[in-house]
Amino acid sequence: MPNEVRDFCAQKQINDAVKTAIFLARKHFATIGEPTFEVVNDPECGEHYVGIHVQAEGRPEEVFQQSKAFLASFRSSIDSRKRSFVNLIYHSMQE
Repeated sequence: MPNEVRDFCAQKQINDAVKTAIFLARKHFATIGEPTFEVVNDPECGEHYVGIHVQAEGRPEEVFQQSKAFLASFRSSIDSRKRSFVNLIYHSMQE
């Protein structure tokens, strides 16, 4: 994890939320490899968040269907005040 991401997680106190998001991604997607991380600055709304990139095995429509279950688990597992600072970005990887 890059230092910029570690610093952002410490500042926003979201280390546990990031770990939970990764656990849930591995539970709901057939992930390939390890996730990568970045601090994203969304210029449209001025928000900053940790982008967690995961590669998910399957066709785009399959991965999209899996994302619905992930999102439901994410919402129920992570404090609402911290959710806006964590964003899973999944990439469909067809085999």
